[in-house]
Amino acid sequence: MKDAPSKTTIFGIVLTLTAFVVAFALYDKLPPVLPVHWGLRGNANGFMAKPWGVYIYPTMVGAMLLLKLVLPAISPRSFAIEPFTRAFNILMAALMLFCAYLMGIVYASELGAQVPIGRPVIGGVGVLLIVTGNFLGKVTKNFFIGIRTPWTLANDEVWFKTQRLGGWLLVLFGLVTTTVAIIDKFYEAAIAALGAAIIIPIAYSFVISRQIDRATSHEG
Repeated sequence: MKDAPSKTTIFGIVLTLTAFVVAFALYDKLPPVLPVHWGLRGNANGFMAKPWGVYIYPTMVGAMLLLKLVLPAISPRSFAIEPFTRAFNILMAALMLFCAYLMGIVYASELGAQVPIGRPVIGGVGVLLIVTGNFLGKVTKNFFIGIRTPWTLANDEVWFKTQRLGGWLLVLFGLVTTTVAIIDKFYEAAIAALGAAIIIPIAYSFVISRQIDRATSHEG
């Protein structure tokens, strides 16, 4: 007997179907071209014509659901996702919700609601990063999620220490990004925080790996 679908899978299926139904129902009311990309300050700088401009958003929700189903199945045994299933499910649900949230903002704005797209999108990214950072430290070694460098993949201790640091930095970056979106200022600070959140954990994984190697050689 096959295992029953998880709550996250059921949630993803319902959310994906709902997104496609909404897109289909609003298709004729939406404009011929919709925004699909935004610049640093939230200004739309990329557009897509119908039908893809409408259906790209529910497709994104469905793509996140597909990844949720596929990644555990294709992960190598020693790098399996099962040890952090709960964290993985929460992260994938957050990604699906973010895609649906983005769809809602774009649709509402294009239908005439007084919704400024840029700032809510940037704020949503900030919240997503805060959620991701909170669960990054619970992610065990794998090939798909987390800070994957040659040094983290080679050593469990390096992996966990780097994920914990990266998680804290992602939360900090998410808070900066959300604050920037609220006050509508200091967008350059968000870019600087993003750079730090990417570079520092990579450098840290190299440094801590060398420290562990030296300690191990001295013990030997």
